[in-house]
Amino acid sequence: MRLAFLVGSLEPGRDGVGDYCRQLGLAAEKLGHTVLSIALNDRWLEARENKSASVLRLSASVVQAQRTGVVQEALREFCPDWVSLQYVCYAFHPKGMAWQWNPAFAKLGVIGKRRHLMFHELWSGEGGRPPLRHRIIGLGQRLVIRDLHQRFRPDLVTTSTQQFQRRLARRGIAAKVLPLFGNIPVSRRDDDRVVGLLGAAGSRTVQRPRNSYLQGIIFGTVHPDFDAQPLAGWLAELQRRAAKPVVLSMVGRGGTASGRFAEQLIKSVPCQLEVVSLGEQQEETISQSLQFADFGINTGSPEYLCKSGTFAAMREHGLPVVLADGRLDSTPAVKAAPPVLQFSAKDSVSKLLSHARHSSSGAGAAQTALDMIQLFEQATA
Repeated sequence: MRLAFLVGSLEPGRDGVGDYCRQLGLAAEKLGHTVLSIALNDRWLEARENKSASVLRLSASVVQAQRTGVVQEALREFCPDWVSLQYVCYAFHPKGMAWQWNPAFAKLGVIGKRRHLMFHELWSGEGGRPPLRHRIIGLGQRLVIRDLHQRFRPDLVTTSTQQFQRRLARRGIAAKVLPLFGNIPVSRRDDDRVVGLLGAAGSRTVQRPRNSYLQGIIFGTVHPDFDAQPLAGWLAELQRRAAKPVVLSMVGRGGTASGRFAEQLIKSVPCQLEVVSLGEQQEETISQSLQFADFGINTGSPEYLCKSGTFAAMREHGLPVVLADGRLDSTPAVKAAPPVLQFSAKDSVSKLLSHARHSSSGAGAAQTALDMIQLFEQATA
C-alpha cells in the first residue's frame, strides 16, 4: 500500500503525534508499504518548506491556501491508496477551533483512494465538573469534529481508547480502537551508562551494587495539580518493606511543577530517598533508563492511561507502573502484565516486590502498524 499521513508537526521530540507518525511510518515501511508523512502546520520549522523522499514539512508561517496547494500537488504525485489524517484539534488552532482546516482536509482526502481519520484527542469540557469556559470550548470543538467527519467522509475512523470510542459513538461516529504504542523505541541496554548519568546528576546510592537499592523512574511532565503526598507515603512504605534505599529519577522536560514535586517528596520521605533529575535526553538514553529501572511512576490521570505514549513506553520496557488514585481504565491493555498498581491499594507494595521483571518487548510500533494495515484491508474488502 501507499500511505500518506497528514499531521500538524513532525519536529522530533516536540510533537507527540508527530513522533507517533514518524515511528508508525517506519514500522509500516518495514512491513513493505510506501509512506509519505506530511506536516501541514509545523510551528517548529523555520524555513517555509522542508522536503525529502518520505517527508514533507510546511511551516505554519506560510499562508494556509499555499500550503494546501503544495500538499495537493505532492499527494497527486504520490498517488496514495490511503490518506490518513492524524487529528489533534490543537495542532491546527491554539484553542482547537480548526474550522478553517476542514475544507482543506476534504480537498486533500479525495486525492487518495481511501480516507482514514484517526482521533488522537477529542473535545474538552466533558467528564467531572469542568469550568464553564471549558464546556463552551468543548462544544465548539465537537461541532468542528462533526463538520470534519461530514466533509472528510472517511472510509475508516479510529481512536486510541474505548472511552473515546464511546464518546464518538454518542455523536454518531463509529470508530475502531487502534491502541497507542510507546513513544520511546527500545534501544540497546547499557546499565553502566545509566549509572554514570545518575551519578553525575547527584546520586550516591547508584555507586552501590545494583541489588542493594530500588530504582523508580518518572518520565514526562508532572501535572501542576499532582498531589505528591500519596506517592510519598507509598515510597516510604516501599523502603520499609524492602529494607533498601530508593532512587527516583525524573527524565524529560518535566514541566514547571517538577522541581516543587521533587522537593515535596524529599521532605516527606525518610532519609533513604534520592530524587535525581536527568532532564531532557535522547530517545536511546530514555530507553536505557527505563530498562535500568525497577518500576515506573505515572502521574497522569488513570482515566487517560491508554492514550499516554509515556505509559505505553513503560509497559513496552517491561516496567510495572505505579499510578495515582483514580478510576482505572478497564481495557485489556491495562489488565495485562506487567502489573499496574495504585498508591492506595493495600497490596501494591507487596505486588511490586514479588513481581518478576518482564523483558522489553520492543513490539509497539510494529504491532500498531500491523493492526492498522489489517483495518485498512478489512475496510477495502
